[in-house]
Amino acid sequence: MKMFNIDTKSNNTYILITFLSKIIRYRKTGYSYIFKNKFYDFIFWLYKKTIKIPYKIIPMGTYCFARLITTFNKFKPTKEQGEKSCPFDFVKIDDFNVILNLLESNFDGFYDDIYHCVYKSGSETYLSSNLQANFCHDGELSKEDFIKRYDKRIQNLYNYFNDKTFHKYILVATYQFINNEQMDRLYSILEKYMDRKDFDIILLNQSDTEINYIKEHVHIINHNKFFKEYTFIRENLNWAGDFKTRRRPEAQKIYNDFTFELIKILKSK
Repeated sequence: MKMFNIDTKSNNTYILITFLSKIIRYRKTGYSYIFKNKFYDFIFWLYKKTIKIPYKIIPMGTYCFARLITTFNKFKPTKEQGEKSCPFDFVKIDDFNVILNLLESNFDGFYDDIYHCVYKSGSETYLSSNLQANFCHDGELSKEDFIKRYDKRIQNLYNYFNDKTFHKYILVATYQFINNEQMDRLYSILEKYMDRKDFDIILLNQSDTEINYIKEHVHIINHNKFFKEYTFIRENLNWAGDFKTRRRPEAQKIYNDFTFELIKILKSK
């Protein structure tokens, strides 16, 4: 067996092991993230045990980060575990006001402008110019099945609003800067569906500007401090995979900070 700390094909440092005429290539620090992940997962599990009330996290846009990150960190069950999806779980909407309008109007005109699109790459999606929306996870459906799916998701949302067996946390994760007027409007709309004591709003601010909004039952997690890290991950395209594996230190940093902040909020009840 012969070992070398050289890799002539890249700037990365590898251990090359020659064994029985075969070369095994192992990245020296390639798997350290696994141990870090396991350590933090254990800490999160311990803290989760201290949460006293039953709760439900309901994603409210503006893209699928809110659903995915809370599923990855196990604060929201998976579909296989019986969790029902809501209309904003898996859609990218470029204007938060659209979400507010839909909530306020009981989703009036939701399907008016939605059409199927096939990209040159062969991938399929549904788009809406009026909603400034991309339903990138639903492209394989017929229009009829698409409507059935979203009718069901809209009803799931109302069922969650009406269910008093758990406390509702409305989670917005967005790169858009959300102003005070929009936050006030979201709050007042939700009050039409739920008693004030039955819900909290959590805004994960991923924009480059800090948001200072203070109101009872509203929590701001300012991640403008991680804007460069978010940008780096987005540019690598597979951002969902990055946050699921937390292999990149940027993703691990964001994931851990968000989870700790989420725990503080859930423990405060």
